[in-house]
Amino acid sequence: MVSISASRNHQVVRSFRNEIDGWGVNASGQLDFPTTTEVAQVSAGRSHTLLLTEAGDVLATGLNTSGQTEVPTDLGGGVLAVAAGDFHSAALTGEGAVRVWGFADYGQTIVPVSATSGVTAIAAGGNHLLALTEAGGVVAWGWNLYGQCNVPVEATAGVSAVVAGEFHSAALKDDGSVVVWGRNHRSQKDVPLEAASEVVAVASGDNHLIALKSDGTVVAWGSDLEGQATVPAGAQGETVRVAAGGDASFFKIAEPEISVEQPAGEILTNGGAGGALGPMLVASADSLVFQIVNLGDGELNGIAAVLNGDAAFTLAEAPPTKVDAGATETFTIDFTSAVAGEFETELTISSNDPDQPSFVLTISATVLSAAEDGDGDGFNDWMEYVLRDLGFDRAMDQSAEADELLAKANEAGLFTGGQFRALSVPNPVIERDPVTGVFTLVLGLGKSDDLESFVEFPLEAGDVSVTAEGEVKIDIESADETAYFRIEVGD
Repeated sequence: MVSISASRNHQVVRSFRNEIDGWGVNASGQLDFPTTTEVAQVSAGRSHTLLLTEAGDVLATGLNTSGQTEVPTDLGGGVLAVAAGDFHSAALTGEGAVRVWGFADYGQTIVPVSATSGVTAIAAGGNHLLALTEAGGVVAWGWNLYGQCNVPVEATAGVSAVVAGEFHSAALKDDGSVVVWGRNHRSQKDVPLEAASEVVAVASGDNHLIALKSDGTVVAWGSDLEGQATVPAGAQGETVRVAAGGDASFFKIAEPEISVEQPAGEILTNGGAGGALGPMLVASADSLVFQIVNLGDGELNGIAAVLNGDAAFTLAEAPPTKVDAGATETFTIDFTSAVAGEFETELTISSNDPDQPSFVLTISATVLSAAEDGDGDGFNDWMEYVLRDLGFDRAMDQSAEADELLAKANEAGLFTGGQFRALSVPNPVIERDPVTGVFTLVLGLGKSDDLESFVEFPLEAGDVSVTAEGEVKIDIESADETAYFRIEVGD
């Protein structure tokens, strides 16, 4: 969970992957969310819900007795934030202006001039609204029965965030202190000493408030009739977000969220394919670089990667054992094979992600040989892969097509006369020693990669032998995949 918005009747959460869910009362369809997974923000009203998409569009669902779910047609995209009150809705436009629609009996929809530009954040109470300006001041309007719209001098500058309850308002100051004004029947204005400094976030229910401090501890005050101001021991020290609504409080404990990408930006699915190498030539090498992204707000640790499959895959660079919240780290898997074939391995990435402690991927590779002709059409497997754009298929006998290609290549002068003449050596094939009368045949070997320039390629005694049929056999060993050899006759 990334964030939560709550009212007295229902709650809505947004996940690490921008997906939404909710629970509580759904009598008016406030939990019947429009189909979208690209939600940037959620806001829960009394019986309606506002959704802000990543594209800046506003969606609304639920009770519409006052037009609170009728998003203005001229609002357009590019909205930066939304806020839902009891029966009214508000949006902060990309131009820094506040737009309000829905219940208007207390002047909620009459936006002050000071909130029509330069606004950076908004909040909605039961029947009033707050706007935070670029200058760090607060603008308030709407129902003011308990002074919830009477902004105190302490909140006219140096404010970094605003929240609103049913009949009170609050501001978080740049210095880490909290200021509250409005109704005080549940001591919601009596800010505890612990919330006078080092506060980094604040949330408000109907009649209580919660403050998150920089050390992950939480302070709560105001109404505690339902235990909403009693902070659980497990929330002290590990909390990264707070939320409140109605008579409930919510604490987001830090947790990691693993995401694996290959290549960068392409998110892989646990249990799915993790990448495919090749086709590639025998003895060549390739690699896959994986990214581990921590989408969570807690440290991703205990990371280990294990390969289980063909030994041709190796961990060239193991992943780090931890990834900080919001950070990205990489690791590399290398592959090489001395033989042709199809290869596969299973990659398991372990971590402390509570939802996916083991992230499993299948990696594959295809290796082709320049010496094997699987379909028997005269072209080796590697050549047919290289010529795939010409219609060649290494799994299909295309002898006629291969012959036609070679004929056209020769007609086009692919092999020049000079290259063929370079293969001919103008030396006597065999000579007779005038003294001994012995005929001696001396053979040498030359090597070339262009059929033009041949260099000496010395033979060793073990390279030459006589077969059972009385033929001379020469064994040639070369690390090159492509080379031309010329038998040179002479001394």
